[in-house]
Amino acid sequence: MHIELKILPEHTLGFVKSEFTTLFPYLKLEFYRDNKENPNKRSKGMDLTIELPIGYFTKGIATEVIIHEAMTVAEVEKIIFDSFKIHVKVHRKSGVSWLETTITMDWSLDYQNWQGEATSRYFLGNTPTQ
Repeated sequence: MHIELKILPEHTLGFVKSEFTTLFPYLKLEFYRDNKENPNKRSKGMDLTIELPIGYFTKGIATEVIIHEAMTVAEVEKIIFDSFKIHVKVHRKSGVSWLETTITMDWSLDYQNWQGEATSRYFLGNTPTQ
């Protein structure tokens, strides 16, 4: 089975997050803007509401992006930033927690999702919640 998510500039952050987690139930996306006071620190800004179109910061010059299960976390985070000028981090479900996938950025989305499912089922014996 081929898993693919097409992201268009007019899609809202909420839609992208929801569709991503529908396709990869043990993964989720979190969007960030640069923190102007401290550029080395991300801020989950209140200005990033789920109603904001993902192409908001590109002023209409962004094109569509296709995300598929064989892409690595690093590739997904880079293509979204390069296309839409917005930072994103992929998180993986682990039991009752969500882990940022910083150490496993070279794993594919498919493998990340499988690991999240295996870990969550081992610890909880149930399905993910958000």
